[in-house]
Order: sequence, then C-alpha cells, then structure tokens
Amino acid sequence: MLKSNARWVRGYLTEVDDGRGHSVTMDLPSYQNGDDTAATALEYIIMGYAGCTVTMFRIVVDKMRLQVDSVNMKVEAEKPGEMETVTKMTSVFTVVTNEPEEKMQKALEKAREMCPVGQIFDMTSIPAEIRLKIKRP
Repeated sequence: MLKSNARWVRGYLTEVDDGRGHSVTMDLPSYQNGDDTAATALEYIIMGYAGCTVTMFRIVVDKMRLQVDSVNMKVEAEKPGEMETVTKMTSVFTVVTNEPEEKMQKALEKAREMCPVGQIFDMTSIPAEIRLKIKRP
C-alpha cells in the first residue's frame, strides 16, 4: 500500500511525505500568490513521469543486457491559458549508446508499458508522445 501525508507549512507551502521517510515540499509560483520555493504538485507529476520512464528503461536495458552510457528525458507539458491541468505532453528521450536503434526503441516501448505513472496518463485523454533520439559515444 502506498501512503502519503501532507502538512501545511505556511502560505501555500506544503510538505508531503511517503510514510517511508522521504519528503518533498510543494508551493505555488508567485503569479498564483505562492512564494515559489518548490515545484507545484502538477510539476511533480510531470517529473514523476520522466523519472519513472527513465528508471523503467534502465531496468529493461539491464535485463536485455544492452550497453547504455547515459539516458535523458526532457518532457514538455502543455497547459494552455487558464487550464487547470495539462492537455498534452511531448518528450525527447535521448540515449547515448552504440546499440542498434531498433533495440533501443523496443526497450523504450517496454519501459513505457512498465511505468506506473505513464499508465495513469494512458488511462486519460492526455496524449503523451515520446521521440527517441540516439547519440553515439
């Protein structure tokens, strides 16, 4: 079972923990009357998506015994105008490797299937596109 506890600190600053000894703070940007001392909850969701995808990719390439020098995922989430949430996400997933692109694409597809945060987005109508970019060492 996953757990969380949120505690208001001051203004719009909130401290959130996972019940396992890890915590983060959340705030609102100054244009929403926050102090902009931490990421927003929505930003943490986007960061969680990127972190989850990269972690699952690392698990997949390890199981496939593929050599990867580095992985970087840049996510841009569109939040038009006064929308309360994101409407679309586009990502560039950059891998530095000498492995064939086909194997990296297969590993990325498997990582997307495994990522529980990505699965949550898959259950919504929010498109989440990822473009694979291979760099050679």
